[in-house]
Amino acid sequence: MPPRDRQPPSQEVATVNEDAIQRFGGSYVVARKDSFERLLPEGVDGNTFVGLAMAALFKAPKTAEVAMRNPESLIIALRECAGLGLMPGTDEYALTVRKGAVAGIIQYQGHIKRMYNFGTVQSVHAEVIVRGERFIKQDPLPPIHDVADWNMRDTRVDIPPTEAGGYAVHDSDDEPVPNLTGAYAFAMLDGGRCSRVVHMGRAEIMRHRAKAEMYAIWDGPFGASMWLKTVVHELEKWVPKSSAFQAEQQRVQVAMADAPRPRERTAAPRETPVDAVTHDAGPFVPPTPDNARGAGSDRPTVVPAEPQFGRRKADEVRLPSDDAIEAEWREGQTLPVQDPPVPEREWPDVRRPGEGQQ
Repeated sequence: MPPRDRQPPSQEVATVNEDAIQRFGGSYVVARKDSFERLLPEGVDGNTFVGLAMAALFKAPKTAEVAMRNPESLIIALRECAGLGLMPGTDEYALTVRKGAVAGIIQYQGHIKRMYNFGTVQSVHAEVIVRGERFIKQDPLPPIHDVADWNMRDTRVDIPPTEAGGYAVHDSDDEPVPNLTGAYAFAMLDGGRCSRVVHMGRAEIMRHRAKAEMYAIWDGPFGASMWLKTVVHELEKWVPKSSAFQAEQQRVQVAMADAPRPRERTAAPRETPVDAVTHDAGPFVPPTPDNARGAGSDRPTVVPAEPQFGRRKADEVRLPSDDAIEAEWREGQTLPVQDPPVPEREWPDVRRPGEGQQ
């Protein structure tokens, strides 16, 4: 049996209240409704999407607290959810906390919904296989699964040895007995065709379980749901997609690429105080890409100036062109314009050509 030492992390008490969640949601979630609508499929209301996202934060204050500390992770999860055509905080797409950030998880109901959206699927079938039941694959037809009584099936992952009857295979009476032996999933396509039948035995599913962060979900009373999710997730890769769905996915990818991305946060270099820059500030320090501007700031950094020029900003350092030098030299060779003599009557009268002639 795989180890059972991974347990869910301790539930810390959230310190945020509903007013803080409301203010945060208005600034980060509601304000980006137009961005989410560009990713949602046609006919899906953006107000409904935003409302469900806000409801998910109200229902999980711990998730909301992590989202306030790392809002970019929440926006990324919501954009992924919108691009997949799912609704956040529902049985289709869950918002949870992973490694100090908000992460989105597609539930197996979300995988099934996406397959119906492919435009080629009529029905999706998935089931676990209990010990003692017969399962036969008969590709390209649907498989055969013989069950004695569907109403009396016990779908627990493991059962105590006292309830195992003749299936007890362990020497220790405390060791549970495997009850589920596998799971499968397939889809019926348009025209009555059957998709590929995805079948996984217990050993393969346990390898998926080993990659999980929490074993309690897999080993709990609803562990069969995780087995179903595993095979349904794999089935989605094999179901054919209609041309209309593929065109929609291309539109979503373009919208994802055109969306503004969060600006990277970098520490701004230390700036020289303005009051410290004087005529005797020391040797001139030429501006470089590292000290010319502070990261993320429109205000140029003040660079210590040369003594003969006093204060100078980095952006004002310019070398004169040859034309400017020649123009300055010509201006120095021009004689100054003299003022007219006083009184003005000493100047001759100005007449137009032909004026005053008889």
